[in-house]
Amino acid sequence: MKKILLVGAFVLSALSFANMHGNQNMNCPMMGGMGKGMMGGMMMNMSPEQRMSMEKDMIAIQEKQLEVRKLMNTKDPDMKKVEALNAEIGTMKTKHMESMHKMMTAPATPAKTN
Repeated sequence: MKKILLVGAFVLSALSFANMHGNQNMNCPMMGGMGKGMMGGMMMNMSPEQRMSMEKDMIAIQEKQLEVRKLMNTKDPDMKKVEALNAEIGTMKTKHMESMHKMMTAPATPAKTN
């Protein structure tokens, strides 16, 4: 009986640990796992055009990250290409963060009235 409880507790803790670490970046890949709350709050304060621009930036970054994953999933990955893509991703993330900071510090525009 003790063995069954011990094995059950081990399996439960292993699954919990795997779930916690496996979904670390699922909330927002662009923000390195930042919770939905902060990103959602920033997105709500943006105009539709700003939101679209941010979304396009995040998709472009994710596409580059997918290219890296595809390269790394080959038998003999070309590390020069991987390094170049990683540098591009870093540049893209920097530009994305800078534009987000500009939006956050820009004066609020009043809502349009008809």
